Order: sequence, then C-alpha cells, then structure tokens
Amino acid sequence: MSKVIRISESIFEQLQQLAEPLVDTPASVIERLLDQHNQKTNMVEPMRLNKVKETAPLGSVMPRNIFLAPASEENVRASIVGAVSLSTAKHHLSDRQMETLRDALEGDEQFHCWAMTESNRATFESMRSGDIVMLSLRGEGLFNYIGDVVTTFESASLGNALWSITPGRPWNLVYVLDEIKAISTPKVDVVREFGYDPNYVVPGVIRVDPERVAKAARRHGSYEELIRALC
Repeated sequence: MSKVIRISESIFEQLQQLAEPLVDTPASVIERLLDQHNQKTNMVEPMRLNKVKETAPLGSVMPRNIFLAPASEENVRASIVGAVSLSTAKHHLSDRQMETLRDALEGDEQFHCWAMTESNRATFESMRSGDIVMLSLRGEGLFNYIGDVVTTFESASLGNALWSITPGRPWNLVYVLDEIKAISTPKVDVVREFGYDPNYVVPGVIRVDPERVAKAARRHGSYEELIRALC
C-alpha cells in the first residue's frame, strides 16, 4: 500500500533538479536515487574510457548486468535503428577516445549507441563488458530492443549532436551497443521475470539487481536460457 509522506520545499526543489521533465515523478526520482545508492554499495571497479571488446557472449555461463532503459522513437532512429559513423564521431571525440572506439569496433566504420545523463553516473560506471541493455519505447508497453555493451565513453558534444536533450542535461555518458536485436517482449513479463511487481514502472534507466538476475537465471536453468526468454 502506498504511503503519504511530507517533504520540505527545499527537498522538493532538489528533486525537481534531478527529475527528467515529463517523465519523472517525485517517487520515481527517489526510487532512482535509492537504486544508485545500492549500486554504489556493490559497485565493481568503474570503467569510463575503457576498451571492453573482450565481451562475454550473451550465452555466458556467468550472469552479467542487465539494464532496463526507456527510449524515445526519435532517439532510437538516430543511433539504434540508424548507425553513427566514425567520421561523425571524430568531430566530437578526443584522439584517445577515437583510438579506443576504433579498437573496440575491430574494423567497423559505424556503430550503435545509447546514453545516460549525469544524474545516472553511478549506473553508467557499473557497466561491464558483455552487459545487456534492454530498451523500451515509451507508451508501447514493450521492450523493443536488446543488445550488449561494447565500450563506453563520455562526450557531451556527441550527445548533443545525436539526441534531443533537456537544456543543461546532455546525454554525455555514452555506451556503444552491439548484437542489437529487435524484440517485442511485454514490459510486464520482463519486470515479473526479475521479481518486481507487475505494475512496476521502470524509473528511468536502471541496473537490475544482480541477485534478481542470478535468481532468474537459476529458474531458467542458465543465463543463456534467461536471455532467450527475454527476447
């Protein structure tokens, strides 16, 4: 049952600063902050500008992180359905970032990517090689795409060039995705798979608690079978 709480005007203003306009409610902001706190408590070594091409396959025996993220159709067209060329990226990335990106792409001249804003830095820094990201187009009640993380980097310039933004909140925490598949998995099935309430609203991008992932993998017999069920 929902509880009613009272907060001061100053705390409410701080929540507004962290909220994504037209997306967040006070409850979803608080839920995201709690999720980030839990992630920091269990965080593995951060990776910001790392080459992470040594990816484990989707069928890896060892469970990887699974991230759930909302998406707009406009932004998906820009960098998930569509691809970003290295020539475009070169205008926005440092020489070191370009070297890392080229090395990770192993000869490909274009890539797919997604991003987070600064308020989700803890989630971004928890990403590892081979982690899974599931994207859900708003308003459809489905998860529409799934892919695995290849590399990460920070670039407000590229974020501004690729995606529509809220002023002052660029999509600066970028992660490159590979093996992207179009799926049509009901959102209610995904959240139920990980032990959330069927009515759970994913409050922006989240990392599914590793214990929830491990439990779901055991229920399916393997991590590989879990991923197949999600698709």
